Amino acid sequence: MSMIVAQTVFIAKQDHESSVSSIIQELITETAKEEGCLQYEGFQERRNPATFVVLEKWRDKEAFSQHSKQPHLADSINKMEDLLEKPFSITFYNQL
Repeated sequence: MSMIVAQTVFIAKQDHESSVSSIIQELITETAKEEGCLQYEGFQERRNPATFVVLEKWRDKEAFSQHSKQPHLADSINKMEDLLEKPFSITFYNQL
């Protein structure tokens, strides 16, 4: 099985950066407990603090699939929905 590597980008609406940051931090705490999670870290862009990135690595497709079904993930997405400029984006990568 191949490792799953992804980058998720969130762009907060003006004056909602703190709320988005808090939700992402909660998501990181819960996701780190999941089986198959190798990395799940959040970052805030220095030049544009409304932009947040989550870098994630999963043991395999099954671990990522299970993550996608977690209630805490759905809850975080729902909490952020009205706080984001646009829907978040996910990019998947192949390791070289």
